[in-house]
Amino acid sequence: MSHKTDLYLEDIHRLKAKAQPTRLTLQADASGQRLRVAPHSAIGAIGAAVYLDCKITLMSDVGQTFGALIFVEVELGKIKQVYLSGFCAMRPDTDYRLLALSPMLI
Repeated sequence: MSHKTDLYLEDIHRLKAKAQPTRLTLQADASGQRLRVAPHSAIGAIGAAVYLDCKITLMSDVGQTFGALIFVEVELGKIKQVYLSGFCAMRPDTDYRLLALSPMLI
């Protein structure tokens, strides 16, 4: 998975069989305008800026749709990590085709 400028409709994505869900915990910074990785987050660089990049819709090889948000962690103006936060669980070893991509206008 990547950020919105590297995603193309009809691309196929697959969750690795050994992938495990991991919690990315975010908190607003002092201004309340930006998100940062919280000190107790299981992943991410503590204090790093995180932006909501886009919302995507995927479809499994059996026709089930799946919505998700993509967040990007940024350091010194460069993307360091991309995170997928699904609205429901994905099945491992299943092909998911990218059907829609909606940039976030925040």
